[in-house]
Amino acid sequence: MKKGILIVGVLSIIGIMFLKMFGQKKENNSYDNKYKSIVRELSGYPWEDFESIKSMIQPAIEVISTKSSSIELGKSKIGGTPDLPKSINWPKYGTNSMVFFAQINLKDLSNYHRQELLPKSGILYFFSYFPEPENEFGAAYDFIRDKEEYKTIYFNGNIEELRKNEFPNDLISDYKFDSRKVDFRTFFHLPPSLETGIIESSSLSEKDKNLLKEYNDRDDYGIIDQVLGIPVPIQYGVDFDWAVAYLDIDYSEYKKRKGEINKLRTEFINLLTLPVFERIGYSQAYIGIHIDDLRKKELDKSVFVMQGT
Repeated sequence: MKKGILIVGVLSIIGIMFLKMFGQKKENNSYDNKYKSIVRELSGYPWEDFESIKSMIQPAIEVISTKSSSIELGKSKIGGTPDLPKSINWPKYGTNSMVFFAQINLKDLSNYHRQELLPKSGILYFFSYFPEPENEFGAAYDFIRDKEEYKTIYFNGNIEELRKNEFPNDLISDYKFDSRKVDFRTFFHLPPSLETGIIESSSLSEKDKNLLKEYNDRDDYGIIDQVLGIPVPIQYGVDFDWAVAYLDIDYSEYKKRKGEINKLRTEFINLLTLPVFERIGYSQAYIGIHIDDLRKKELDKSVFVMQGT
């Protein structure tokens, strides 16, 4: 009897190992195949410098959310309330509770990217303060946010430390958003705008820039909720705004420091891009982090900017 149990146990272990190996191979194949697919697609265009275009291909992760009232503790989600550990309080701006945007479990992301600097475990929480809506168009706010008005929290402890939270009493009902569970999908893309640091600092010919614009203007290409990659801007390149916010530069003096900004703007990683909730305003939120801060796992140093029409 014991011998039979031992054989079953060994076979079970082998089966689990096989599934893990096969699953990992399948994921890697999917990642590689998607990259090869975009390379084949791009090779059909008459680029003058195809190698430079190919080097600009960006891996990214699409964030796909669906409304759900039951999300497992610690899992990725948008809206609702955060699953904070007991040691971390819901952040405030002055005496006002911030609005909770999302929590991203980095373990959930780990099968969808190869960005070695992004932690493979832990949870990111994203918050920002907004005043009450002024009218049907939402709240008044600056697109370049003051650093005290937003907060990114990185927690890399045991899931047993997490707890469900209730909305703070001082948070208005307009900012108590329904929770949405999150799924992810790997995709590859080129810089979505010519007004992006990687393009503006390149030696691409005008013909290739026009072809790039033509490629990005396809009907099926638009703003995507995403992690990593280069987010689609509503106005000028998002990386420019990240650099301005990171350097804490007032827009009245940005022309004097444009060289400093342009040098820095290609050094940011997109942590999260998603639309701002409707009651706040019709804008897009972009949260980025300088690569040196990401390398040091200082994710609280991320910058939060917004763009709108």
